[in-house]
Amino acid sequence: MTNATPPPELSELLLTMADGLREAIFATVQAEGLLPPMALALRLLNEPMTMREIAETLSCDPSFVTQIADGLERTGLAERRSDLSDRRVKRLAITAKGKRVRARIESRVSTNFGGFDRLTESEILQLRRLLAKALTE
Repeated sequence: MTNATPPPELSELLLTMADGLREAIFATVQAEGLLPPMALALRLLNEPMTMREIAETLSCDPSFVTQIADGLERTGLAERRSDLSDRRVKRLAITAKGKRVRARIESRVSTNFGGFDRLTESEILQLRRLLAKALTE
C-alpha cells in the first residue's frame, strides 16, 4: 500500500479545526472557573502523578505545577498524597468532584465544538476512523 501525500489545504483545514476546538475548550474551562493549565492537569490524572511527571507531560517548570496543584486542591478537584515508596514525594490525585468536572468539561467541549452538527452519524464515524488511523503510530 502506498501512502498518499496530503494536499496543503488539509493542513489548513486541520489547523482551523484545532483553533475551533481550542476556543471551545477555553470557553468551557473558563465557565467551570478553571484556568487552562488546571484543566490540562485534571485531564492527565487517570492515576495519581508526581509533580515532576505532570511538569514533564505539560512541558513546564515543576514550580508552575505547584501553582496548578494549589488551584486544583483549593477547588476540591484534586488532592496531594504522599507517595507510598517515598513519603517526601507528593502525588496529585483527582477527587470524585474532579472526575465529575472533568467529565462535564469533556461532554461540553464535544457538544460545543461547532460543525459536527452538519455531518451525518456515518460521516462522523468515518472521520473518527480516519483520524484514529492517521494518529496510530
